[in-house]
Amino acid sequence: MFYLLTLALFFVGYLFIRAEFVSLTLMVEVPDYTPDRVYLIGNLASLGKWKRFQKKLEKVDERTYKTQLRVPRNQEINFKVSLGDWRSIQKNKRFGEVSNNTLLAEKSGIHHFTVENFGGFECESESH
Repeated sequence: MFYLLTLALFFVGYLFIRAEFVSLTLMVEVPDYTPDRVYLIGNLASLGKWKRFQKKLEKVDERTYKTQLRVPRNQEINFKVSLGDWRSIQKNKRFGEVSNNTLLAEKSGIHHFTVENFGGFECESESH
């Protein structure tokens, strides 16, 4: 009986904890000149707390990279995409500054983002 009660409490606790977190897949489309290294930096510990470019994305195809995050439900996530340093942070079509990408983690799912350009590649872009 004690075993069944312990197992039931463990299961209920597991469901409660699991319900408090969501799994996010971030899909990032990048310019065609992008080298094979793309990182995120942001407000979460797993994103370096704006201090380190530690979240490397996995290459899906020539222009798409992805990563997965497990975060508390309703956590606001702010991040930028980079090639590994602040000089190569994401830029807009004319290489101007862009706001942080923002996402509210309400439920698990796939989220798509597009990077128009990266700093330091002004000569590589056809649109510049």
